[in-house]
Amino acid sequence: VDPGGYCNTQIRMVDGRVAEVAYAGDNNTPNHRDALCVSTVDGCVAYARQRHQVRTGASPR
Repeated sequence: VDPGGYCNTQIRMVDGRVAEVAYAGDNNTPNHRDALCVSTVDGCVAYARQRHQVRTGASPR
């Protein structure tokens, strides 16, 4: 069943780094708090890992 909610994500940057993340909107599902924001957070984590690998030449885990 589609919950029909939405997730607005506010990200505060300080010196080029994430300092704070906040969520707004109807982003809960019946069984999980902030569940509709998971894809946003997953995308940010994946992006950060890719950037780290490019900058350091590290191999993916």
